[in-house]
Amino acid sequence: MTDFEDSEKEFKAPWKAWADKYKDSPRATFRDQIQFEMEVKAIYDSISKKGERVLDLGCGNGASFSMLLKLGLKPSAISGGDALDKFINIARKKIPHGDFFIMNLTSKDSICWEKIKDFRPTVVILKRVLCNLSGRKSQRLALARVCRCLPKSCKIIIIEPMQEGLQRLNILRYLFGLEALKEPMFNEYLRWEDIHYCLKKSSCINITKVDYSSTYYIGSRILQPFFWPDVEPDYNHPINKYFSKLPYREGFGLHWIIRAKKS
Repeated sequence: MTDFEDSEKEFKAPWKAWADKYKDSPRATFRDQIQFEMEVKAIYDSISKKGERVLDLGCGNGASFSMLLKLGLKPSAISGGDALDKFINIARKKIPHGDFFIMNLTSKDSICWEKIKDFRPTVVILKRVLCNLSGRKSQRLALARVCRCLPKSCKIIIIEPMQEGLQRLNILRYLFGLEALKEPMFNEYLRWEDIHYCLKKSSCINITKVDYSSTYYIGSRILQPFFWPDVEPDYNHPINKYFSKLPYREGFGLHWIIRAKKS
């Protein structure tokens, strides 16, 4: 087995374990359920409620699609790709009318590029996908390839953990006497400069960013561990739910929502 194969096996191991444990639950891909609901609601508010052809790259077990449909989304077609076959199998059972496929955003020969082109999406979602690719060059290359496959006027919605957010949050944590947060071993947080540059070079317009999670992170990653330090983060703590309902104030959120449109 090559070093690359060893690395890929090590990377997929936790996801396979979570797929076995949590099945079709959102927890299989993201432990913070309050934030998961926040970001799916942000996606829902960003697209038309009827008639869209929605493609979710990094769809996991289909939990985001399931929640979008429960919120009232009525797409004309659904498709999703993920690197883990266990997730794809769960998504196919959960949403039988969707077209789900195995994807590999790091390979130029992957079948996913033809699947994206053939589907002709009007909306494409990338939620915590690019951060799983090793290195800024790989992240930019994958995003550029995705953009090349998209038809004109396709809306792009990206939700990723950002280095700028991590740095600002850790400054605030330092002032509260809390230890700095670090990137997970299998993640590499993105930079706004890279995403913005790549989208512009890929003929995208109307590029915007919103640090929608800042208020929530002040509650869940600052005040909760400061006043209740026994467990951090305690995803189910009441203070987290409270702060998730407050109007967002930018500056300290790890996750940003970035929107653009293919011209």
